[in-house]
Amino acid sequence: MTRKSTTVFSIAIIAMLLVSPTMLSSKSSTSVMAFATDNTDNNQNQTSNEIYVNGTSHDGTVVVHLASTTPKAGESLPLEVYFTDSNETAIRHVHYSMNITQDGNQVASLPHVFVNQGMIEYNTLPLGSANQVDIQVTILGIGLPYDQSHWTGPIGDVIDLKIGDVPPSLNVSTDQTSYNHGDTATVRAELHEYGQGQNIAITVKNPVGDVIVSRSIVTDGNGVAEVSFKIPDIYQVGTYDVAASANAGGMAYQDTAQFSVEAQSAHFTIVSVQATDQNGNPVTSFSKDTTGFVKVIVSADSNQTALITADVFDSNSVSLGVGSVKTNIGAGESQMIVSIYIPKNAVVGTANVFANAFSDWPSNGGIPLTSEVSSSVEVN
Repeated sequence: MTRKSTTVFSIAIIAMLLVSPTMLSSKSSTSVMAFATDNTDNNQNQTSNEIYVNGTSHDGTVVVHLASTTPKAGESLPLEVYFTDSNETAIRHVHYSMNITQDGNQVASLPHVFVNQGMIEYNTLPLGSANQVDIQVTILGIGLPYDQSHWTGPIGDVIDLKIGDVPPSLNVSTDQTSYNHGDTATVRAELHEYGQGQNIAITVKNPVGDVIVSRSIVTDGNGVAEVSFKIPDIYQVGTYDVAASANAGGMAYQDTAQFSVEAQSAHFTIVSVQATDQNGNPVTSFSKDTTGFVKVIVSADSNQTALITADVFDSNSVSLGVGSVKTNIGAGESQMIVSIYIPKNAVVGTANVFANAFSDWPSNGGIPLTSEVSSSVEVN
């Protein structure tokens, strides 16, 4: 395979290929090899039978470069791989894995490869067709082989590359699969085979189906468009749906993705729950056919939104009603008073008061923020 050059790398390769020899053959080179480089994310250039692609990690620190040929049925696909930073400077001590498929069939798999510096070469199994070959490169870390605790880099980041004809398509993804409250989410839409100036519609729905983001974004010269938005404390915990659609070249394209908002990791507790009057003064009993009040004291180590509920069960374990308040809780201790109507048919005797804290109503995807706390009060 003829190689075109903008950067020349001296090869010094140490490879640890934890892969079945029937799945992949590899060879390393000690000669000086020349390659064309291109910093465009997932860019593909083709000269005659030669194909050059590259992709960049989400944080922009690692660029993986591949050189290959046009896929042909019945023939192995040669691959030459090396890593640089965004300035095209070679990166040393790269650990990575690589999975290669075509038409849904695996043609090569390397669970762990270590390259000290330079380029490493592979050959896949014979291909079943001349269709596109999909390559996933996962960065395992950057550092010395026997010092994994000090490996750096975008560990776990997956870089997708394609060799061969890429049919026109729309792909939408997010920069993370899950977020916490306060994080910023970025939605990335790529309209393959189209360049600058294409409009892509983006919508994001929360776990109960409400539209929380509706934007039209425009592709850059690589057919890529992005939109970012913050995950505020009021967003529900659960799975969010992302939809993208576009019309280009007389064709309609659609794609979907998902991400999740995780439970709040901040410490939150219910300190106490107590029957009181309207002003928060303790009482020992509630009268029937009146409004009772419950004071709930909570403690949090950071600002967050909470739904506080109080449920009174009479001595026959019948719920007399639920009072609730949804509010922003500040760091430290906070108290709130919840009102509950005590019906005139309530059973006289000792009733139990149960206090709970949720991120939202469970029917809206809310989850408990802490354990339930209870106390008792007389109903007369």
